[in-house]
Amino acid sequence: VYDMHSSLPDELARIRPLRTRPARALLRALERWLLRGVDAVVCSAGLAPHVRALAPRTRVATWRFPGTLPPARAEDVERLRAGLGLPVDARAIVYTGSFADYQGLPLLLAAVPEVLARVPDARFILVGAEDEDSCARIQARLPAEARERVHVLPRVARERVPAFLALAQVLVSPRADGGNLPLKIFDYMASGVPIVATDVASHRAVLDDARALLAAPRVDAFARAITRALDDPEASARRSAAARAYAARELTWERFVASVADLLPERAAAGVRDSRERAAPA
Repeated sequence: VYDMHSSLPDELARIRPLRTRPARALLRALERWLLRGVDAVVCSAGLAPHVRALAPRTRVATWRFPGTLPPARAEDVERLRAGLGLPVDARAIVYTGSFADYQGLPLLLAAVPEVLARVPDARFILVGAEDEDSCARIQARLPAEARERVHVLPRVARERVPAFLALAQVLVSPRADGGNLPLKIFDYMASGVPIVATDVASHRAVLDDARALLAAPRVDAFARAITRALDDPEASARRSAAARAYAARELTWERFVASVADLLPERAAAGVRDSRERAAPA
């Protein structure tokens, strides 16, 4: 079984010597050989069409991870708000996750001034920089007048993430390329907070126009979508409720265990189910 989180030729193409046409052709041929030689591929959401195009006869399954974050405690959210110095009436736009360029951070940063011009009480909280120096470099890329309304923070422990999600009026995923779905989308959907995401194939693996506000991966379109999500709370609430219902129905631990069991021989699958039953709380 090949556990495929991304297409390796696409990842390796970020290295300059491997961007040449011969190198890419070789890497793609090796990927095709691998995909056609395994019994099954289990891949990140969004990658299944790529796998089927290269290996039509190989069995393909898609990971859909359960939302495992606990609900945020009200006191943790208020402590976070106070720590960031957010005004009571501020509307928070939150991004969590990797700051790698392919996740779309340049697009998001470019959209910030336009959103702040249209929504004066908006505040951006971006969580996931490598360290404090990285935070400072990213902050310096913003216009001077926007910096005090944008908080750039380093990575936090996973148990702190629920407070950031609960603080948000809008959660954003500006990913511009890459075939695999950002894993944060599963947590976003389970949170019940409105989502604004770029309208790319990886997001469309689980999001649609009923569950999120999807925008073309352009600065103007993404900025307008964030503004629209803030200015139309009723429509945003409908989308977030639909996303949460999808998560409650499709992104459960039971569904995840069943998807693993489907990949395994009968005896091994029975062991997976037995271990799940033993681990279940009384």
